[in-house]
Amino acid sequence: MIRRLTQAVLVCLGLISTTTANDLSIQGAIDVFRGGTGPDVEVTIAIPVSELSFRQEGGRFVAGYHPEIVLFDDQGNEARRLGGDRVASVASESATQEGMVDDIARFTIGPGEYKAVLQVVADGRLGTKRFDLTVPAFPRGTLALSDVQLVREVDPVSPVANPESFQKLGHTVIPSLGGSVDSDGPVRWYVELYEIGQRPHRVTFDIVDRFGNRVLSDVREFGAYRDVAQLLEGMSLRNIPPGLYTLRVTAVAGDERAEAEQGFELLGTLPKLSGHWTAQRIGHLVTLIEQVGNPAVAERFQQMEPDDQQLFAYGFWREHDPLLAVTYVGPMTGLGRHEVRLPLLRALKQERNAKRRVDKTFGERLPEPDTLAIRTARDRLDAILDVDMEEPFALTGDALLALEAGLLAEGEFFAKRALKPISGLADAKNAIGLSKIGRNDWDTAADWFSAASESDPEWGTPRLNADLARFLSGK
Repeated sequence: MIRRLTQAVLVCLGLISTTTANDLSIQGAIDVFRGGTGPDVEVTIAIPVSELSFRQEGGRFVAGYHPEIVLFDDQGNEARRLGGDRVASVASESATQEGMVDDIARFTIGPGEYKAVLQVVADGRLGTKRFDLTVPAFPRGTLALSDVQLVREVDPVSPVANPESFQKLGHTVIPSLGGSVDSDGPVRWYVELYEIGQRPHRVTFDIVDRFGNRVLSDVREFGAYRDVAQLLEGMSLRNIPPGLYTLRVTAVAGDERAEAEQGFELLGTLPKLSGHWTAQRIGHLVTLIEQVGNPAVAERFQQMEPDDQQLFAYGFWREHDPLLAVTYVGPMTGLGRHEVRLPLLRALKQERNAKRRVDKTFGERLPEPDTLAIRTARDRLDAILDVDMEEPFALTGDALLALEAGLLAEGEFFAKRALKPISGLADAKNAIGLSKIGRNDWDTAADWFSAASESDPEWGTPRLNADLARFLSGK
């Protein structure tokens, strides 16, 4: 039976003292990679500098702390203990007020299931983290992935103690230990792939929401040139709502497949439940979900609470029809909105202005619109408009998709129709502004973007579009 590592047990094992206050704030993570002689366990800790007591010594500011990691096997027996006194050193007093002290240790241990206790003692205070740890065997000849290590910083501007300990692929890579990602930043990670066997291989990175929807996906294809791959990757989380997500890495080589996952929380505040979330619009989405071919998903969607319905719908369509997600579901829920991408610049006939304002090569290489994806999304919106001709969000979505296809007059027509039932619909006003960019009518475009901002002051895209129009015009 696995022993429960309670406070009393930790005291009996000599891991902590009864006189130590258990209030030191720390972060910690344990990741497993394939080492040269056996599985390589990497233990990382981060301590806020504000938690340590620094003193001036020799022109620097130093603080002592004592980290220790203890592993117990599945019988509750101690399998490994590693620790020692450490000293944090910073150059200035201001550096003792904000930031983190990062530390790392590595050791080899046999495959198996373990309980791990990580503790840090500093100035009579204790911080403790507990982990369930699986150490795989990484058998030779079998495709395998390491743990997925979330990354906080790559080559940080602020100096790091012992930067050589954090080296990966020639970079100083600082792991992210809190399991969270800031809303304004990308999610980054490091992972290793073993036993490729000089075969062509494909690696897929998916961000999966708590409902199982793949809200983001990136696929990499590699040739037959290596046995081991070290991958330091990242992905923007722009227009992804705050919440719990899973980063899933899938590798395929020949007929072998390997998977690894890492959960994280995207920080931020969710928008309030949209007042536009009505039974009629929910019914439209049920019909569309059923058309994708999964009635069970539609039934599950109907049984959800309204807040979850909006999140599910947005995530579902980000996976199955990203254009529909950002032109229709996103504006309706407030979870994600349409933004100008490079294919839209070509659709708006801005190659010449892009050549003038950026350079000739940039203008020539503007990608063509994905006409099939646009047509598919428009067909879905047409199914709504066939039964509800004045549905403003479907009209706005149709307007934006028409613009994505370069149909300026059609886009403006549908956007103006959308303003009849909801005169303050910012997304429709923004769409009209985009249509004016397509006609090089810069002043009118600016007026519509300004009107969109007035209707929704917290939405920054119309202001960015106004700046884009000003840039393209050369004014």
